[in-house]
Amino acid sequence: MRKILKNKIVWFMVIVTASPFILLGKLLKATGVIKWNKRRNERKKRLADIRRKKLVSKIKKELQCKNVSLFPAFWLGDNCHGVYSNGSIKINSETNGIAVVATAYHEDRHYQQEKANPNCFKGYIKADDDYQGYIKQHVEKDARRYSYVMTMRYAKTEFGVIKYNVFAVLYRLAYHPWKNKNKTLR
Repeated sequence: MRKILKNKIVWFMVIVTASPFILLGKLLKATGVIKWNKRRNERKKRLADIRRKKLVSKIKKELQCKNVSLFPAFWLGDNCHGVYSNGSIKINSETNGIAVVATAYHEDRHYQQEKANPNCFKGYIKADDDYQGYIKQHVEKDARRYSYVMTMRYAKTEFGVIKYNVFAVLYRLAYHPWKNKNKTLR
């Protein structure tokens, strides 16, 4: 009983303390004083788009498939980082940082696979239909491994020694195509 009362008192104190600031924030937004915040967020999005485009144009030089472009998330699907089809790579325009590089290499590998064997995608299972079946396919395993190796090479050339060593440890922990079969970049 004391715990419940103590929690209610703490929440009451939080609400009483925070409410003047919440009301002040709403008042400032209503009067138009806090418009700069929206502009700042829009500016951040524009800068992120510019960085993403520069990264894609930079990585495009290393890829075998030269037809690489950014597409809005609603065209590709919210959970999809990228797609390869008919000789072109489409990367989700909301994919950030090193995931853009990894996605480009992954989809480039699909391009290479199709050039080597045009029938390699017969019976292909889409991630939306059966995710476990999707990640177990040979073409996907191969593309994940290739993407992993090439992303690590890219990071080694782009980052300094210290940054790369930190990145390599974190990247291996977050995503390792040989050990961690449930976590995959698409």
